Formats: sequence, C-alpha cells, structure tokens
Amino acid sequence: MIEAALFQILFCFINELNDTRTYYHSGIKDSDIEYHARPPAASKYPTLRLPVSIIDSNEKLVDSGVYEARLSEDKKFIRLYESNELKASLSVAQTTKTTVARNLSFAKIESIGGNRYVVTYAVANYEYMSLVKLP
Repeated sequence: MIEAALFQILFCFINELNDTRTYYHSGIKDSDIEYHARPPAASKYPTLRLPVSIIDSNEKLVDSGVYEARLSEDKKFIRLYESNELKASLSVAQTTKTTVARNLSFAKIESIGGNRYVVTYAVANYEYMSLVKLP
C-alpha cells in the first residue's frame, strides 16, 4: 500500500517534468507579437546634424537638431526638413563640380571662423555650399 502511494507520487512528479504543453506566463502569446518582413523604407535624402542654432536665408532662427537636407529643383536652395515640414531654406552661394562621382549624397556643416558656418550638400558630381551665421 505504501509502495503504491510512493509510486503514484513519483509518477506524478515525473509526469509534470515531461509535460510538453506551452504556457504563457507573461501573458504575451506569439500571435500577439507583430513581425515585419521589411524595415521601414529609408529616406533618399541625407541628414544634417546642426550642433548650433543658425539664421537661414529668410532671417529665421533654426534650432539645433537633426534635419533632412534636400536640394531645391532649381538648385538655388538647400532646404532643411523636419518630419517632412520645411524648417529652413539656405541659399546656395557656390556650386562646385567634382571629379569624383558619388553614389550617396551627403550634407555637412563646418565652421569657417567666428560666427560663420558653411553648409555643404553633395550629390553625384556636384557640391552646393551655403553660408550661414549664428544668431
């Protein structure tokens, strides 16, 4: 009798170890998690990080931050967008043709001394430069 009780207790314990049922202790099931086949599409325009606030061509203050840089269709302005909203328009002061063709375009800002900076937008064989100043 005691042997049968011990056997039943031992059998129940082993049966619990071999249990193959799936439990969701966190309350999240695999079907609740969204899996994306592809990440969101990247922008074809380069980003420009402004470390300082600047004054644009329209004498408007542009706060420091990260902007998407686009060249206007007439190639006379470098436009800065934030969340597809136009934040600044910088007039192009100089256009330079380079000997190296680029596969990727880029935008950068460099100090040229004092409170003046140059914003460069490079695409294909051209570099478009705009002079900006600090407030």
